[in-house]
Amino acid sequence: MSGKYLKSTTAALAITTMLSVSSTAWAQQQNEADEDLRIDRVFVTATKQGESDLNDIPVSITAIGQQDIEDAGMDDFLDYVRQVPGLGFQSLSEAGGRDDIRGGRRLNMRGIESGFDGVPTVAYYINDAPVPAMDPKLFDIERVEVLRGPQGTLYGANSMGGTIRLVLNSPVQNELDFRGDVSVSSTEDGEPSYGVNAMTNIPLIEDKLALRAVGFYRFGGGYIDNVLLDGSAGTSRVDEDINDETSYGGRLALEFRPIPELSITPSVFFQETRLPYNAAYDSAFGDLQVYNRQVEANRQNIFTLYSNEIEWDVGAWTIFSSTSYFESDFDSVEDNTLSYLNRGDIEEGQLQLSLQAISSERFTQEIRASYGGDRWSGVIGAFYLDEDRYFQQDYPRADGDPTLPSFFYGTQSNTEEQFAVFGEATYDLTERLSATAGIRWFDSSQSQNTQWYISGVLDPYLGSGSASDYSPKFQLSYDLNDEQMIYVSATKGFRPGGAAGAIPEDVCASDLAELGLSSAPEDYDPDELWSYEAGAKLGFGQLASLNVAVYYIDWTNVQQTTLLADCGFTFIGNVGGAESRGVEAEFTLAPTDNLTLSGSLGYTDASFTVSNPVIDVAAGDPLPLVPEWTASLSARYDFVTPMGTDAYVLADVSYKDETLNGYSSHMQDAYTLANARLGVELTEQTEISFFVDNVFNERPQHFYYLNETVGSLPSTLLETTITQRPRTVGVKLSFDL
Repeated sequence: MSGKYLKSTTAALAITTMLSVSSTAWAQQQNEADEDLRIDRVFVTATKQGESDLNDIPVSITAIGQQDIEDAGMDDFLDYVRQVPGLGFQSLSEAGGRDDIRGGRRLNMRGIESGFDGVPTVAYYINDAPVPAMDPKLFDIERVEVLRGPQGTLYGANSMGGTIRLVLNSPVQNELDFRGDVSVSSTEDGEPSYGVNAMTNIPLIEDKLALRAVGFYRFGGGYIDNVLLDGSAGTSRVDEDINDETSYGGRLALEFRPIPELSITPSVFFQETRLPYNAAYDSAFGDLQVYNRQVEANRQNIFTLYSNEIEWDVGAWTIFSSTSYFESDFDSVEDNTLSYLNRGDIEEGQLQLSLQAISSERFTQEIRASYGGDRWSGVIGAFYLDEDRYFQQDYPRADGDPTLPSFFYGTQSNTEEQFAVFGEATYDLTERLSATAGIRWFDSSQSQNTQWYISGVLDPYLGSGSASDYSPKFQLSYDLNDEQMIYVSATKGFRPGGAAGAIPEDVCASDLAELGLSSAPEDYDPDELWSYEAGAKLGFGQLASLNVAVYYIDWTNVQQTTLLADCGFTFIGNVGGAESRGVEAEFTLAPTDNLTLSGSLGYTDASFTVSNPVIDVAAGDPLPLVPEWTASLSARYDFVTPMGTDAYVLADVSYKDETLNGYSSHMQDAYTLANARLGVELTEQTEISFFVDNVFNERPQHFYYLNETVGSLPSTLLETTITQRPRTVGVKLSFDL
C-alpha cells in the first residue's frame, strides 16, 4: 500500500471520527426537537443472525427495501446494481448467455474480477439459496441486500468480492391481501411494452397455514432494426424492432406453523425469458441497427428454484435449515456470419451459425444455529452443494453439405461438490466495544469432461481439481453513541483451483503461439486475498445518515481468464498478484418533512502487480470490467394534491466509469443514466404513476466487442455493443385491495 494512500485513508478516518463525535449532542437534540423528520429504518438478515438494523451492524451493506423498489420502478438486475458503490458488471443479454455459471452476467465488487468465463467472485442468493446470477423480475421482493467485501466466512468461496441477496416476501398468517399493477410504455423508435404483476396472500388455517402466490408477465417491445440486403446491388430493406422480449413466471410459497415457534416454508419460483435478438447493435454501422442478420438469434432461458426453509426458535437459540434445488436451461442461436466472412473462413452468401444449449442442476443444503445473549451472539453451521452443468455447442457447416460433419461440435460436462462448516461470534468487551471473529473451512472438488469434434475428428479432454482451505475474519467495532459506530476488519477470501478448460489445439494453434504456448494449461491453482477495511456508520438524528468505508485488498495467485481472440476459446490461468484499494460512501438526507435525498459514491483502484505473458497480463494493467468511479443520486419530494391525496416526485441519476473490456484491451465507455417518476394516490387502494426511463436517451455499453482481425469487411460492420432500452415513457396503475 502506498504512503500517499495510507495518509489519505488516515485523514479520512480522522475527519469522519471527529465529525461523528462533535455531532453527537446535536443529533440527540434534533431527535427530540423534530420527530417529523424521519429516515426509514432498514432491517436486514445478511448476518444470518435474525433481523438487524442496517446501521447497527459493522458490515458494508447496501439495502433496498420493497417500497423503494416499487416507487422507483425497479424491475430487474440493471435497475438496482447502479445504486451500489464500487460494483462493476457486464450483461450479455436479458436472457443470459454462454457464461453459464454466472447466468450471462458478470459482477465484481471492489475490483475483484476474474474476467470473461472466470469463476464468480460475487455470490448471488435468492433468500438463502445460492444460484447463478440470474435476473428474477422484481415484484413482491422484500428487499435487495448487497454485501461488499469478502464474505467467505458466511457465504463461501464464490464471495471474494461480495454477495447479493434477493429476499422474497413470505406468506403472512391471518391476512388476506391482493395487490398488483399494470403498466404500459412507449420506447423511442421502438415498439410499445406492457407488463402485469399480481400477488395474493391467503390465510388457510388460522395461525397455522398461509399461502402466497405471485404471477407476472412482461412484454418488452423491440428497438433494434435489422438492415437486410435484398439481393440487388445497393438495395436493402429493414426489419424493425427485432429484439422484443417476453418474460413470465410466478412463485408459490406455503407457510406452516404447527406451533408459534416453528415455521416450515416450502416454495417454488419459476421464470422463462424469450427473445429473438439481443439488445446488441453494430455500433459503428448505425444507431440501434444490425447489418444483414439472416436468422433470428433466438435465446430462451428457463429456471426453476424449489426450496424449503425451516426456522425454529428455541429460547435464545434459533435453528434454521435451507434446502434448495435449482435447475436452468438456456438455448441460443447466434449468427456469426460477419466475423467468419471477415476472416475468410466462409464464402460470400454462406451462413455460419452457432447453436448453444446449456443446462444446470444444483442442490444445496445449509443448516445453522444462531444465538443472541446479553454479551455473546453468533452463528454456527454447515453447508453442502452438489452441481452438474452441461454445455453443448454446434457450428454447422456454412456450405450446408449434409454429407460432411459440422465444422465444430462439442460437449462439456462439469461437476462440482462442496462441503463447509462455519462459525462467527461477537463478544461485547465493554458497553461500546465489541470483537468479532469467524472462520469457514471448506472442501471442494471439480471435474470436467470435454468432447470436441473438429470437422468430425475427436479431441477429448478430462480435467479435475480439488482443494480445501479456511477463511477467517477478525473485526473490532466501537459505538460512539446510540447512532454512530466505527469499525475495522481483516477478512480472507479464497477460491479453489480447477480444470483450466479444454482448448482444441488445431483450431487455436496461432492464438496459443502468440502467447508462446504449444498447448493451453490443463489446470489453474487456488487464489486467495486479504481485505483490510475501516468504516463508520453515522446517524444524525432523524435528519441524515452517512456510511463510509475505506479498504485495501491484497490478492495473490489471481485467477484470470484469457480469450484466444481468433478461435474464440478461453482458458483460466494464474497471475502472481493484484491489489485493490478504494473508498465507498452512502448517505441519506431529509432536510424537510417532504424532501429526501440519497446517494452513493465509490472509487476503486485495482491493478495487477505481477506480469504473466502466458495469459497476456503485465504489472500495472488494470483489472478488467472494474469502473474506477461509480456514483448515484436520487431525490424524492412528497406532497399532497389539491384533492387531498398523497403524491410524490422521484428522480435518480447514476454514473459508471469506463472499464477495460473483458475480452480485449478496448475500453467500454463511461455513461450516465437518469430516470424520473410522478406518483399520485387515487384512492387508499390505488395509485397511478407516470415515468420516464433513460431520460437522456443514452447508449450504455454493457458489453462491447471489436473484431480486430483484418479481413475483407469494413470496420463499421465489426463493432458490437450490447446496450439497454432507449428513452421510455410510460404509466403504471398499482392497487392493493
